Amino acid sequence: MWTSNSSVFLFSVDSEVIYRNSDGHVIKFNILKNETEIVLTNTTFVNFNVAKYSVSPDLKYVLFAYDVKQLSIAEATFSQKVLDRLVDLMMVREK
Repeated sequence: MWTSNSSVFLFSVDSEVIYRNSDGHVIKFNILKNETEIVLTNTTFVNFNVAKYSVSPDLKYVLFAYDVKQLSIAEATFSQKVLDRLVDLMMVREK
């Protein structure tokens, strides 16, 4: 599973890199074809007030953690939501 909370590069396959750019979008970059695709827009992160996220290897599902409340140094509570990126996020964009 690809996971990120910053602009760290994460490799998906030999020719692709998944990263969060300076605008806050999660991008898939194909090194061989020099092509990019927006996997998640920054708007998605703002709408859900996302603290952490994970993207499934097939890029179909996204797990969001939000409403994080730190209870102690090693303990926190949070809400989570799993979305089908191709269906649920389209509805979010249309609102």
